[in-house]
Formats: sequence, structure tokens, C-alpha cells
Amino acid sequence: DTVMLIPALEAIREKFPDCELHALVSSAAAPLLQHLPCLNQVWSMPRVRGRAQIKQNWPFIRALRAEKFDRSVEFGRNDRGAILSLLGGARERLGSECSSQFLSRVCFTQRAKLQPFDKHEAARFFDTLSAWDIAPRLPAECKIYTDPDMDKLAGQWVPANAIVCHMG
Repeated sequence: DTVMLIPALEAIREKFPDCELHALVSSAAAPLLQHLPCLNQVWSMPRVRGRAQIKQNWPFIRALRAEKFDRSVEFGRNDRGAILSLLGGARERLGSECSSQFLSRVCFTQRAKLQPFDKHEAARFFDTLSAWDIAPRLPAECKIYTDPDMDKLAGQWVPANAIVCHMG
């Protein structure tokens, strides 16, 4: 999901070129966005699947609120993301309907229509952004930017013209 989000983040940057663009993702996904040129900051949130840890995450949430974001968009379409959107404190909060209609109404100031799951994930992200008049850039090109220091190290370990496949 994080890699499929990259075209949407780039489109937000194009629509709002002078904005301060941050991304909030799980600690596991943060390295995928760490070197993305369109982002000003990546927020890496510690998370345990299936367990809400509001007490442990409250300092993190307070740091988000201190940024006084104007807008937020929640792409995850889940209750956890809806609640984090509300707690983050942005004035405008865009998200798709999540599993709870009540949470959708309370947590978001703008709701995008939930799109069918037969669409590509990148296209679904653009459907959400259409509420901000951001047009899809399809086919979506998902570029991953790596740490230049790690590139040098990888160049020492992996011979030229090699193919390395890894699912992590």
C-alpha cells in the first residue's frame, strides 16, 4: 500500500507546490518514503497490529497536533486511520468511508465515496484525492528512492547487471 501511495503523494505536491508535505506511516513502511523528494517529513509511527495503543502513542499524537496541519488525507479506509486523522488536529480532514459510518462522519470533514475493490490501489487513492481536484496520473508510476549511502554499499556487494528479488 505504501508504494502504491507514492503517485498520490507526488500529485499532492504538484497541486500544492509550496506546501509542507508530511506522511504518517507505520515504522515498518517508513523506509520506503524516507528519501521521496516530494516529502518534507516522514512520521514513523510505532504500531502493534490489532491493538490500539493510545496511551503509548499519545506523545506522538501531541507532536502531530503541534504541527497545526491545515489538511490531512487518510488513504487507509480503516477506523484506526480515521481516528488518527481526527486526533492529528487538521482543520480539513479528507477520507473515505471506513467500516463505521459514525466514525466517518465524526473524523472527516470531507468524505470521498468508497471505491470498488476491483480498481487498482493507486487509482483508488486518486479517487480519494478527487475531492481536492487532484486528477489521476495513470498509469501510476511508483518510484522508490533509496538512501544514497546504502546505494554505495549495495554497489560493493551486488555485481553489475545482477537481479535481486526480495519480498520483505
